[in-house]
Amino acid sequence: MKLIPYLLVLAFIWGLYRLFKNRSKAPERQEPTIALREDIDVKLESPLSAAPAKAAPALVIDPPVSEQPRLRGATRVSSLPPAVDYSEYESPAWQRSGKPLSF
Repeated sequence: MKLIPYLLVLAFIWGLYRLFKNRSKAPERQEPTIALREDIDVKLESPLSAAPAKAAPALVIDPPVSEQPRLRGATRVSSLPPAVDYSEYESPAWQRSGKPLSF
């Protein structure tokens, strides 16, 4: 019975400690800002006054297409695996092994 007031005081002090501890660690809210990088030149030009875009240089194929050999028809050889011979499985295993079947 004498221990209950001490536990209540201890719980009250611990609650105050947790209350102020959490509040002190909470960071303050910062408003978002837009930072402009100085090395980027920002121009607000209309598309009509902007410089025209240039196309990428064309790829050069060596040798020219006219000198390449013409490929007609299939260019690959069919390489299927050899067929499996299932004829040995036409009879039961006990007959293939040559052992008599006994019960």
